[in-house]
Amino acid sequence: MKRTTRTIPLLALAALIAVTLACGDSTPVPKSDIYITYTISGTTDKASLTYENKDGNTEQKTVSLPWRSSFEAKPGAFLYVSAQNERESGSVTCKILENNLVKETATSEGAFVIAKCSRSAGEE
Repeated sequence: MKRTTRTIPLLALAALIAVTLACGDSTPVPKSDIYITYTISGTTDKASLTYENKDGNTEQKTVSLPWRSSFEAKPGAFLYVSAQNERESGSVTCKILENNLVKETATSEGAFVIAKCSRSAGEE
């Protein structure tokens, strides 16, 4: 009987180890970084921008159009870009592209209007 008593726990332990090894590491594998591009275009020649940069910080600047900025982001990162027309007439269009595919776009037309685009990187 002693021999059987010792064998059962050893067999149970061996089975547990085998199952654990077969399942592998349960740590989720992060998805690859996503190539992000913000673009601002329009019929105006100048716009004030506000955008979330690659470090997750907000930047503001006035630029000549067209304008573009690209960086890599982790899935789920907050993406935001807005453009305010700095002229009495014209339009502004913002776009967010992920891996060169347009995922968000907005256009506003008129004096000092704002177009804004936002999303989470990698969302459907």
